[in-house]
Amino acid sequence: DTMPKSTSSVIKEREKDKNIVQKIKIQQVKCGMQISDIAKYTPIKATALYNRIKKPEEFSIKELRVLCKILKISMKELLEMEE
Repeated sequence: DTMPKSTSSVIKEREKDKNIVQKIKIQQVKCGMQISDIAKYTPIKATALYNRIKKPEEFSIKELRVLCKILKISMKELLEMEE
């Protein structure tokens, strides 16, 4: 059985998702890359990347690893929340 998530845990999850997307976008700018550029270097299609940016909870670990490599950011850095 899984317990339903509390409102505060759902809000925290959304904040984490927004944080990940924000860091991806910052790294895109730093690397001078668009989503279409990133897609050229990955097995992830551009349409899938756009969808993941809209719904970051759908990123797979493998996809995040690939993104981190291309965008020159560690997984830890990508996933950690700012205090």
